[in-house]
Amino acid sequence: MFQEEHLTKQFIDELMKIWEEIQPMTQDERDRLELDELLNYDKETLEQFKELSKYGEYNVKFLLLLAKLLMLQEKTNYPEGQLFQTLLRKLKEGEDIFSILQTATLRRLR
Repeated sequence: MFQEEHLTKQFIDELMKIWEEIQPMTQDERDRLELDELLNYDKETLEQFKELSKYGEYNVKFLLLLAKLLMLQEKTNYPEGQLFQTLLRKLKEGEDIFSILQTATLRRLR
């Protein structure tokens, strides 16, 4: 988050907005899901965050797709789950990597 901290936080806000809007999927919806539906992001969103694609390992479009898949998985399999949302919040707050990984993995061992 060091190169473009403000833009990165805006990107995390966008992911949090998607989290709020995304709904669990039924088996029928999963069976009918087309890849184009998952890859369909408005050009304005991609343009707004394209600068972030210059940093890190993955471009913004890939990160949006990955995040959406993880959100769909959690909302579908654990409708009351909030792990992904908690991870986003910790990222935005600038938590250290150990705290973020602990949230994602170690908490389950308790």
